[in-house]
Amino acid sequence: ALAEAVDAGMSYREVAAEVGVSPTSISAALKARG
Repeated sequence: ALAEAVDAGMSYREVAAEVGVSPTSISAALKARG
């Protein structure tokens, strides 16, 4: 879900607010995803 939101053009902060996780967690998840 995070990847889709980011791919849709949402910023890390927007996604973080939406799902209740930190931007750092999102960044790490995206890096892990490749």
